[in-house]
Amino acid sequence: MTLAEAWRRGQTGWPRRFPIAQFPNPPLLISFAGSILAALAGGRAHGVGRAVAILGLAIWAWGEALEGVNWFRRLLGTVALLLLVVRLSSESLTQGIDRIRIDGVSVPVFNAAKTIADCFKFRNKI
Repeated sequence: MTLAEAWRRGQTGWPRRFPIAQFPNPPLLISFAGSILAALAGGRAHGVGRAVAILGLAIWAWGEALEGVNWFRRLLGTVALLLLVVRLSSESLTQGIDRIRIDGVSVPVFNAAKTIADCFKFRNKI
């Protein structure tokens, strides 16, 4: 069996009549590669790997939610998208905030990048 034959067989999914599991398509393979890079690297490469993993997963989930072969695959894509949005939303609320202690009180200090992003976010209210 050639690699191309194995790929085509994997794309039909299992079980054939109602595919629940399928061999990963290109966005998921890219997501897996980004996850591996993020796990093995540090610094900027870790951030790039993490971004690639999230983007690949988002593209896969969007495709499944819109064009899944059955209701289960469409539901799987929708749930994955919702989980990504919730996860990224909670991270963005705490990103760029450093806590320092002044006289025993924890005070949030916003870094410059967060301040500029908030200025764009709330530009109609400033």
